[in-house]
Amino acid sequence: MSATTASPTEPLLELPGFFPDAIGFALRTTCSLLLAYLVSFTIQLDTASSAGLCVAIVAQPTPGMTTSKAIYRTIGTILGGIAAIVLIALFPQDRTMLLCLFALWLGACTFVASLLRDFRSYGAVLCGYTVGIIAVAGIDTPDAAFLSALNRVAAILIGIASVAVVNLLFSRMSAFHDLLAALQQRVADAEAVSIAALAGHKLPREPLTARIGAGILGLRTQAGFAAAELPDGRNRRAGATATIAGLLGMISAARAISVALQQPTSEQTRRAMAHASAQLSGSEPRAALDCPPETPIAASLLDRANELLSQHDIVRDGLRTLAEGEGTSIQVDLPEHRDWIGAALSAVRTIIAVGLGAVFCIYAGWSGATLLLVQQAAFTALLGMTPNPSAGAVNFCFCLPPAALAAGVIGYLVLPQTSGFVPFALAVGGVFFLFCLAARHPKTAAYGPGLLLYFALILSPANTESFDLSSFMNNVMVQALAVLFMLIAFRFILPVSRERRLFRIADSIGQRLRRSIDGELPRHGPISARCLRFDRLAQAQIWLGRETPARVAVLERLSAFSELDSALRRAWTGMRALGLPMPLREPDAMEAASTELLASDRPKSDMLVHAAAGLYGSALLMRQHHRALQRYGVIDA
Repeated sequence: MSATTASPTEPLLELPGFFPDAIGFALRTTCSLLLAYLVSFTIQLDTASSAGLCVAIVAQPTPGMTTSKAIYRTIGTILGGIAAIVLIALFPQDRTMLLCLFALWLGACTFVASLLRDFRSYGAVLCGYTVGIIAVAGIDTPDAAFLSALNRVAAILIGIASVAVVNLLFSRMSAFHDLLAALQQRVADAEAVSIAALAGHKLPREPLTARIGAGILGLRTQAGFAAAELPDGRNRRAGATATIAGLLGMISAARAISVALQQPTSEQTRRAMAHASAQLSGSEPRAALDCPPETPIAASLLDRANELLSQHDIVRDGLRTLAEGEGTSIQVDLPEHRDWIGAALSAVRTIIAVGLGAVFCIYAGWSGATLLLVQQAAFTALLGMTPNPSAGAVNFCFCLPPAALAAGVIGYLVLPQTSGFVPFALAVGGVFFLFCLAARHPKTAAYGPGLLLYFALILSPANTESFDLSSFMNNVMVQALAVLFMLIAFRFILPVSRERRLFRIADSIGQRLRRSIDGELPRHGPISARCLRFDRLAQAQIWLGRETPARVAVLERLSAFSELDSALRRAWTGMRALGLPMPLREPDAMEAASTELLASDRPKSDMLVHAAAGLYGSALLMRQHHRALQRYGVIDA
């Protein structure tokens, strides 16, 4: 449940944009919650509160998002239930071993979740803390583990079914339409930027380019949600990913053309760029640019213009496949940058937090200690899969008091004065509706999920309500201690370091660049490799934070290194295809080799132009960033 961040000058509530979408989401989610409670109460389910909690977790703005999350929630719950039964069977009488293995299992699941994205990450982390809900909660009654697992799965299925029924009846398939509209707008923007670059206009600086790339890459998540809404979603998703990859190729080529056209070029080359612009706008039929280059700069422009047109073809084909469900879209892999060290640190934070809770459980002798460990494990694992769990832990602190206050007022002032499901639905549904609105508003989106979760957890309605104030206070104390242990683990013992995260991204770019200099081409194809470079730059921009001149310089340098990697790839590919040796790493030697290729008697084939453009681009970038390349150990001093 995320939302874009509004600027400080925007009004708090924007009626045309916020209210229709948010109210629809809040109504659907509240109806799903009440339906889940009604079914659970009717069949006398022991874990009725778990069904409501499932709705609070699964609820998403669109049916596709809800379906996708529900699928991974079901898979994670089933796998976690199996793991819990296995652990209890292995250590039915050994609490220490059970808690140790649970902490390690949760850490391993958090590690996997940190490497994944979207709701696949959530499914992995759910597989971890389901063991705590079943095995740790029943640590004193191992014989009841199988029944506990069945109740847990039943509650999850009731919650998921409730959300699915309400969405089917009252929601439109909005994820697909939103994705199609967003991609169509991105295509129009990319065409406008490309035409401006071909006309010789200078494009904005790197931070804006990185933001454009990040926005395009962000649509791959929405492509997965849209695929869940349609029967032929897999084919349409292939069209969406091809469109995304092609858009990144267009942005990359347009930026390179814009930079190259700032230098003096021949009239023949500029006419070729004009022809490319006319083909891009549709005023001329698509045809190969017939302009044999005589200089390295002309070869570079011709190569990137041809690449721009070919990527535009991929975009048009992919968009047609997405819209119609039929087409010839290429199968494109959109790889993601994975921070293995960051994932390992997330796992260690999770193990530390659960370890603190386990030690407290052993020595406290408190009746709520087991519940504390279960809740702490769940929230710790959920935070561990986020990019910045330290900030998430602080958000959870602010969510607990209002959620506890609302649950206390409803549970111990309102519900005892009424009877029946209708008054219950009006009281609980009203508060849940308001928290759903908070989850959708940009100003409170970071706190909305926590409010929903804590309200459902602390209220914990059952078939027979006891209205025990001491039990309520005990539950609130459990949640407060769980947050305290998370803060200790995530903010004080092992906090997230933006500088180290950024360093690891820069190091991965540098390592890839060293291999390209040595002629080791990446295992990904050129399209997938470009997507990976954009993904790294997008993550680097996140960890750089607020833009300052120094941070912009860092981002531009990382972008230049990524562009050098791409140029070296083109040079190596072209020279090997021509059967020629790659020149030395010196920029002068590379530029001389590019000039010699164009002056030779060889036919001016696409591969020769490709090689000459790669050599010239590599030489230019290495000359511009020679000191930085030496400082970072990419080339020898």
